[in-house]
Amino acid sequence: MERSIQVVFSNNNHAQLVKTAIDTKASDILVALDIQAPQMVITLASGASKLNDSETLGLIQPLSDAIAQAASEIGAVIIDGGTAAGAMATIGRAIANQGHRVPLLGIAPSGKVTYPGRADKSSNKGTTSLDPNHSHFVLVEGYTWGSETDTMYQLAEELGKEIPVVTVLINGGLIAKEEVLRSVREGWPLIVVEGSARLADEIASLWRRKESTRTHQGRASRAFSIPDPAIAEVIDAGDIYLFPLDSPADQIRNLLKQLFVHQQEKALKNLPTLE
Repeated sequence: MERSIQVVFSNNNHAQLVKTAIDTKASDILVALDIQAPQMVITLASGASKLNDSETLGLIQPLSDAIAQAASEIGAVIIDGGTAAGAMATIGRAIANQGHRVPLLGIAPSGKVTYPGRADKSSNKGTTSLDPNHSHFVLVEGYTWGSETDTMYQLAEELGKEIPVVTVLINGGLIAKEEVLRSVREGWPLIVVEGSARLADEIASLWRRKESTRTHQGRASRAFSIPDPAIAEVIDAGDIYLFPLDSPADQIRNLLKQLFVHQQEKALKNLPTLE
């Protein structure tokens, strides 16, 4: 059985933290985290190190505020990478501004992060601080970014067995690409924040090309080649919703709530009927 510890940040936020091996069952980790049963799971796939433009972050903050508001109204849990950088930091501030009403679970490799009270100080070199506004953390045994991805998706799958799951992509690089691909393979809707650069803009551009092909040729198959097989699969199979970064932030709140209702209705239709 996994055990959790409490981490107290300088802003007096108290977070539950679980350190775990890669092969630990998601159900055991969730018992240790003691997260109240949510009504929806929102996974946030994003960039960190290259998402530092002040103008872009200024647009992402109200977007994060709207995501946090939707999560509060729905009763969702948000899952992300947990560090004090990029969109993970803005969603943390959004949750804090709304009184920490939403569980915010960060998943990261143990060897790549630091936090108040960590005993093994020798591991601090080259590490990133955990975000001080998250409510829960899972630190997966490992020293490379991406070693936490399997655990992240196992937890999302376990939490989302009977409830809607939606992924939001903001910016993103190689690791986010793996997360987005996993989301598409799970059949989860994918909201792509267009204008946040890098992976998000690449997917948005290709999706628009696909939709243009559908419009002009009257069929859904794409008529252009995508060299990257992972991106090709996302474009071919993804249930994708583009959200321009300069759109009114409240629109993503409405979109998340609409997807929540749609996924619920879809699940009800798939329930077995009694003979």
